[in-house]
Amino acid sequence: MIYCYCCNDILQIRSSIMKLKILFITIIGVLLVNPVLAAEKTTKKTMSSQQIKMKDCNIQAKKKSLEGQKRKSFMQSCLSSKPSKKNNSQNEKMIKCNAEAGKIKFKEGERKIFMSKCLRD
Repeated sequence: MIYCYCCNDILQIRSSIMKLKILFITIIGVLLVNPVLAAEKTTKKTMSSQQIKMKDCNIQAKKKSLEGQKRKSFMQSCLSSKPSKKNNSQNEKMIKCNAEAGKIKFKEGERKIFMSKCLRD
């Protein structure tokens, strides 16, 4: 053990060493985090309008808790500036046919035939 003659205390030396360690770790942490934050700011500045639109559509899809084909069709309509009714009805058909196909156990190649017939109707 180290004994401090000026203070007559062993703990004071230990606590000052501990304070120096904490200070050193804090400084290193600040130096490491600062470039990450700077890089994050620059990526936000350089986002294109399409990327911003994509981000907004993703947020909306998360709020609606959409998954799978419903999310995909929502994202398509959200990202396109002019969503057409034909695409939406085709997507709805696809969703309906996939749901029906999920209930049936098909042999090899039968699902493809079923889906093509279902989508034509």
